[in-house]
Amino acid sequence: MTTIVPIIVVFTQYDRLVSKIEQEVLDDSELRMEDDEMEVYIKAKADATFEELCVAPFKAATEGSVLVHYVKVSSEFHQSVL
Repeated sequence: MTTIVPIIVVFTQYDRLVSKIEQEVLDDSELRMEDDEMEVYIKAKADATFEELCVAPFKAATEGSVLVHYVKVSSEFHQSVL
């Protein structure tokens, strides 16, 4: 009999990732866009980076053996539950 073990993971400091990407975008002289476009671009890039660096490796390491739920937490508006 296989037992599924629930695991809850909290990824903190998501806002630091967003800030890092925001600074990279601001430093890139080739990227020119309106503020609202930039906000959408930065959020999409941060979400993709988070998925690639944090979520995908964790899911791969625990595939089939556990029930995984995670949350990314930061200050302000970057908080979300996935």
